[in-house]
Amino acid sequence: MKNEYIVHNEDEMTSLGSTFAKTLKPNTVISLTGTLGAGKTVFVRGLAEALGISEPIISPTFTLVQHYDGTLPLYHLDLYRLGEIDEFELIDGRSILSSESIICIEWPQLIESYLSDINTVYVNIEIDEDKARRVTIETKEDFKR
Repeated sequence: MKNEYIVHNEDEMTSLGSTFAKTLKPNTVISLTGTLGAGKTVFVRGLAEALGISEPIISPTFTLVQHYDGTLPLYHLDLYRLGEIDEFELIDGRSILSSESIICIEWPQLIESYLSDINTVYVNIEIDEDKARRVTIETKEDFKR
């Protein structure tokens, strides 16, 4: 299933993330793609809000992994700086992927082979010419809600 949304500002992106979070269950991976500044972390802020997480959500660009406790645990990973798959193992990536959490991964290209279509949602954010964001949310046919 594939849905597309047009988002005009950060509030709308946060709201989309929050609304979307209400459809998720434990052990859901959200693969987030888009250019720098597209709004991936803002989308995760909305998810966190819906999960009752009140602490600030910041991009884990330098820490690689952030963990938050809410109604469901949330892991937020940014793999932009990883060069090899072995580095994903060093941050205990496989354990995170199998946890009973919501797992948001920015720049997931390095670990695509680890992602299961059964529990992965693919979110792509593109910046249009007018600076609006085109957000495509796709699940495979066998995705379990």
